[in-house]
This record gives sequence, structure tokens and C-alpha cells, in this order.
Amino acid sequence: MAIVRNRLYAKEKTGLSQDFTTAYATDKKVEFKLLPTQNEGEQFYGNIQLIRVAGTLSGGSSDNITLCGYKNADGTRLVIEPTEASLIPDISGGKFSAVFLVDAVWVAEDDSLFFFIKTGAHTYQLNELEITWRQS
Repeated sequence: MAIVRNRLYAKEKTGLSQDFTTAYATDKKVEFKLLPTQNEGEQFYGNIQLIRVAGTLSGGSSDNITLCGYKNADGTRLVIEPTEASLIPDISGGKFSAVFLVDAVWVAEDDSLFFFIKTGAHTYQLNELEITWRQS
């Protein structure tokens, strides 16, 4: 789902089921295409501002996670530096969320970002990923 309002964009990817553990791995990542479906693959230019993750935590009641974003799937073109946040349990229970506030001005030949996550001590299964940005 994508939302656009006054050059502010938000896009959410749900239904994910990717496990992350205590180390980054090239086989454990999530690709996120920022632009609306009809524009995917076009050149991207904008200021990424917020990244929200939600999922389940196995083996603990709290943890920290570190997220970083790369332009490519093998994790060699860093766009969003490693940023740590605390996993916060939902009020109703069951899921854990974290919010990363970033200020990443980025111009790229297309709209794909690859997110890699690692935890402090447990396994985190990512179910949702949401990104907001301002487009120039």
C-alpha cells in the first residue's frame, strides 16, 4: 500500500516472514521498492525519514535490533548506516516494533533498497516494514 500527500510518501509491506538473528547475512534481507507500483524501476530521489518494523521475537521479552539499508542485494552499497533501536512490545501483545528515524537524502537509478537486520540476542521474525519519505 502506498500513500502520497503533498509530496510526502509512505509505503508499507506486510505479510513478510523473514527471520533475523545476531549477525547480518546476505541470505537474510528484505527488498523494498519505494515507488508506487506504476512507477517502480524509475529513478528515485528523496529524503527517507522514518522506517518502522513489526514482527515477533523468539526467546526473549525484549531486545535491540540494528537495521541498515543497501542499494544492492549483496550489501556492498550502503545507503542507510547501521542504526540501533529497541524492540517495543505492542500494547495488545504478540508483536514487537521498532522505529528508526533517519535523514537519508538519496538519489538512485531505481527505487530498490535492501534491508539487513541483526538482533542483540534473539531471533526476530519481520512481518511488516514501512517507510516514509519526502520527494523533491
